[in-house]
Amino acid sequence: MGHMKPIELSRRQIVITGATVGGGMALGLFVPGAAHAATPDITATYSGAEAANPNEVTAWVVINPDDSITLRCSMAEMGQGTSTGFSMILAEELECDWTKVTVEFPSVNRNIRENTVYKDMLTVGSRGIRSSWEFVQQAGASARARLIQAAAARWNVPADQCTAALSKVTHKASGKSLRYGEIAKDAAKVKLAAEPGIKPPEAWKLIGTRHPRVDSTIKSNGTAKFGIDAREQGQLYASVMSAPTFTGKVVSVDDSAIKGKRGIVGVVKLDDAVAVVADNFWRANEALKQLKITWDGGAAAQTDSAQFRKEYRDALNAGPFVTARNDGDAKAAIAAGNANGKKVITADYETPYLAHCTMEPCNATVHLQGDRLDVWMGSQSALENAKMAAELAGLKPEQVYFHQMFLGGGFGRRSFGDELRHAVLVAKVGKIDKPLQLLWSREQDMRADRYRPQSAVRLKGSLTADGKLDALHIESVCGSIIRSAGMGR
Repeated sequence: MGHMKPIELSRRQIVITGATVGGGMALGLFVPGAAHAATPDITATYSGAEAANPNEVTAWVVINPDDSITLRCSMAEMGQGTSTGFSMILAEELECDWTKVTVEFPSVNRNIRENTVYKDMLTVGSRGIRSSWEFVQQAGASARARLIQAAAARWNVPADQCTAALSKVTHKASGKSLRYGEIAKDAAKVKLAAEPGIKPPEAWKLIGTRHPRVDSTIKSNGTAKFGIDAREQGQLYASVMSAPTFTGKVVSVDDSAIKGKRGIVGVVKLDDAVAVVADNFWRANEALKQLKITWDGGAAAQTDSAQFRKEYRDALNAGPFVTARNDGDAKAAIAAGNANGKKVITADYETPYLAHCTMEPCNATVHLQGDRLDVWMGSQSALENAKMAAELAGLKPEQVYFHQMFLGGGFGRRSFGDELRHAVLVAKVGKIDKPLQLLWSREQDMRADRYRPQSAVRLKGSLTADGKLDALHIESVCGSIIRSAGMGR
């Protein structure tokens, strides 16, 4: 047998190969050139530079001399495809070459300084596209109009004689054309008299077509950066434990068991939580388990699951109820069914409080330095989280630099910034001037989540003799998510 050349495998390839060796099956399908030829890229990095970019046509669009284009996605990307949808909507109006597009998260700091130029940056309630498509489309149309005017000025012709397509502006009469990259700097200086109209759905060419997602490749090969991947020079790590009840407070902490242990930087006591800071997370988390913490549970300590279940059942039996929908008179039909010998079925269902359990545990990395706070995390509400962090740190909002990253699952959980609150307070109270990553253990995640509400539901229905549904009446008792978040009543 001749000499065999060693095969170099990536970590991902080893995992795939191992699955097949262990009895599993790995199936790969590759169409040469198709994926890279048609799919933009997402850098998933904070745009960072606060100085004006000379290639920036608008706050949403950067066009470089080589015609490469950066589109900014102000919504979080947690696997739902917002970054792909956003960039397609923007590119639709920009009339750019889709294959030359890169997507990035914009500067939260700039959004604060420039009167929310990127809007509220709130990606909750399945509204990432639903609430933003119109202003994103408008941003693309605005950039296109500026490019057309810049080209028309070069040729000294009316702008309405020029059209834009595939990253070029063309003068219809003469056939002259200019690439976007050639006129981007001029376009950035254009002041529009009025914002252009946007395309109606029937004129869309890119929106609604099928394309690979812009984040698929980097999430498949492991290069995508999530909040938990944040690594800064000299970074420390913290593990935190919240009070066992939401009204709980820390009474005392005995840290004698971890005194002098290798890698332990310190113990930080907050009003309602205790954290251990160390040179790696494992040490911090193991040390946290060895602390002897005395808690005051507060009023919530007097409650339990049995009490909650009884209260929900009592409410289901007694009401009062608010009518959400009423098609006909179901109660009367069911009562008549009883009288007429129809089959009436009643069933009660209950759901408990449930934690979100996102695949990526809650985490936030902060660096608090005098008059500046840097934050690295994946957030569903980056703008509001940045403002909250500023208040906790005693800084102005414009002194916070928020580096948006990918989220390993959100479900609304990552909009409140509870992990960020812990990270900022631990850095501040503990006087930690190095980058600090605070990571919730899975136990902490279960202990301090903002839970899916408990509920009790009663369904009553009547059936005809041949088993068809004749009437259905539903009564539901459920806690309000809006109210629990401190909004509404």
